[in-house]
Amino acid sequence: MRTALRICFALCLAAGLVGLAAAQEPTQRLPMERPDFEFPTIDGYEVLVGDFHIHTNHSDGVLPSRERVLESYLAGYDAIALTDHGSVAAYAETKALADELGLVFVRGLESGINGQEHYVLLGVGEEYVPQDSHNWAETPEQAQETGRVYYRDKLEQVRDSGGIALYAHPHHGWRECSQWAYEQGILVGCEVLNSCTTEGWGSVLTHGRAAYPHGFDWCLEKGMTAVAFSDLHGYHGDCAPRAKTLLLVDEATPEAIIEALREGRALAWFPDGGERWPDSPEMLWAPAEILERYATTVTRLTDRALGSDPAQGRLTLRNLGAVTLFVRVQVGGVATEELRLEPGKEYFVMHDASAQRMTVEWTNLWRSPRQTLTVDYSLKLRDGAWVWVPRS
Repeated sequence: MRTALRICFALCLAAGLVGLAAAQEPTQRLPMERPDFEFPTIDGYEVLVGDFHIHTNHSDGVLPSRERVLESYLAGYDAIALTDHGSVAAYAETKALADELGLVFVRGLESGINGQEHYVLLGVGEEYVPQDSHNWAETPEQAQETGRVYYRDKLEQVRDSGGIALYAHPHHGWRECSQWAYEQGILVGCEVLNSCTTEGWGSVLTHGRAAYPHGFDWCLEKGMTAVAFSDLHGYHGDCAPRAKTLLLVDEATPEAIIEALREGRALAWFPDGGERWPDSPEMLWAPAEILERYATTVTRLTDRALGSDPAQGRLTLRNLGAVTLFVRVQVGGVATEELRLEPGKEYFVMHDASAQRMTVEWTNLWRSPRQTLTVDYSLKLRDGAWVWVPRS
């Protein structure tokens, strides 16, 4: 009986996935086959691809929660949260489906202060009850006069239930409300990319697209986590290419995701801008430490002297991750042009075999809104072989 039920579910699921992909307009259609975003483990952490700012028809989204989960699965995400305005109803409604698909499903919602900040609230427990969606009072006096809940009370309830807050599309600056939530350890991150935002909502044109470089600066100044979410209300294609966040987790669970967001083990993944933002390349934004850990792991460097000419070495660069890398290499006093290193691909650089030092710049990995990642390497003998090792 159990096997028959699983077969029935699999057939229904396949029909639902195909129907959802085919039903959307040509410019909005999802791939008929789920993309496989492969990454190596990084310092022992598994890499998950997540989107934790998505809306269903429980608030102002166009799709029911079931279709939204199927859509996210087809788009290649490993982990999601359905974050309706002032509602967590979508979570209970689709938790079983997410589990069957193998998605890590985080309980969440979006709410905020009357006419001001919006916060994505993730990991809230069942005891958390939404109130006054986007209408929290900013002062105790306002709460008393209007009968609306005081924002500090609701954010404390988020924390007490095990959850966190992230500043969504940071369009009202850094005010006292966010400062207080940050000081209390409740506000732990900020969107630096919201892929449904064009111009407006506080975004600025930077790096060829609308984004939140000031949010990235806040994250760097305060030790918060930079994230990239879709804020999807319409169909997948309405915000394509859709933002993603890479999370470094101990295990694929909601609790591990919340821990990674608290501890800054995340990278904001800007997809290639496509037709919408043709001048914007694929990028990662993250603080230098986590960005360097990622870059030096996914960029495999091997080197050897050529037998026919011992004075010449051949450096091989291989991209082990799913994010396209743009790199410049300087070795033996000679710099290359910018190299485009596609996922899974290799590139060869010829150089003076006597060189002992090398510098690699990843021109699409941003450690701040103004600075890309550069790492110096030294040639070291390890286990009888010469290898390039990042210099500390």
